[in-house]
Amino acid sequence: MKEIAGEYLKIYRSVIIQQWFIAVICAVLFAVFGAFKSVFAVVVCICFALIALTATIVILLSPKLFEQRLKKCPEDVREEILEGKFVVLGERRFYENHLLYYSKRRINLVRYDEITRVEIKSIMKMELTVKSGKKLSLPTNPDENSAVIAAAFKSKNPLIEFVINGRTIENIDVKEREK
Repeated sequence: MKEIAGEYLKIYRSVIIQQWFIAVICAVLFAVFGAFKSVFAVVVCICFALIALTATIVILLSPKLFEQRLKKCPEDVREEILEGKFVVLGERRFYENHLLYYSKRRINLVRYDEITRVEIKSIMKMELTVKSGKKLSLPTNPDENSAVIAAAFKSKNPLIEFVINGRTIENIDVKEREK
């Protein structure tokens, strides 16, 4: 669990630093220009500080919340996530039966057999649709190849439907490629 929490905090620590940097710069600028005499300047600085504090608390608590959710899972799932083998692809862990990824300041865990559809929305976003109809955001980096990520999903669950630019991608067998 420490390894997962460490990966998560490594990814989101820059968000904490950015939020506090903005709050401090705002306060310094208001102080330099003598604007703290106005109520507006004080309210703006307090708002930026509260946003930074909220983001910090949410990010620091997320690994603990994931650990609590994992404790409620069946023993085989806990064992797979905590002790099982996985392949890292970007900021995602592909386990034997589960995908673990970080999105919207949360640690997410999804079974491959629950995923019915993977849609590539843009260069930096994929969307997973699960059997319940819920859509999950799967962020990607600009330097990642979405086709490689899609191939990883296909290797885990061949029944997943892939959509790019609104078009469903059908399987192409080897004979069609040679033509």
